[in-house]
Amino acid sequence: WHGRTAAYMADACPEATILSIDVMTWPPLCANDVNWFKNRRPNMRLLVGTVQQLEAFGIGKFDMILVDADHSYHKVKPDLESALRLLAPGGRLFAHDHCEDYPGVVQAVSEVCPGWKIIRAGDGCSLVELLKP
Repeated sequence: WHGRTAAYMADACPEATILSIDVMTWPPLCANDVNWFKNRRPNMRLLVGTVQQLEAFGIGKFDMILVDADHSYHKVKPDLESALRLLAPGGRLFAHDHCEDYPGVVQAVSEVCPGWKIIRAGDGCSLVELLKP
């Protein structure tokens, strides 16, 4: 929720618009988190809400989606399901915290994306790309 991942993507793809969505319900300081604004780039946008609200708004399809949600199965699964509906044809889907420390994430990915290839971003990294067969 500090915007560091979004800033990294914004720097790597300056021609893209990076849209972050966060419920911002963490500790009280999160609602006024100066770090997000400190890390902000001109091509970054922040929406406060849920991915389901974004989906209902009808904003369109996305070329790349990174799901970095609450780590519980019951929160990650609907976020992944919404992400699949929001992903453009040929779009790329990533999930964060896909590791043994977060079994809810692993379970949700295996149920929502059965048979998909899982590519780790690096050794021991919990960031994965999910490739549809």
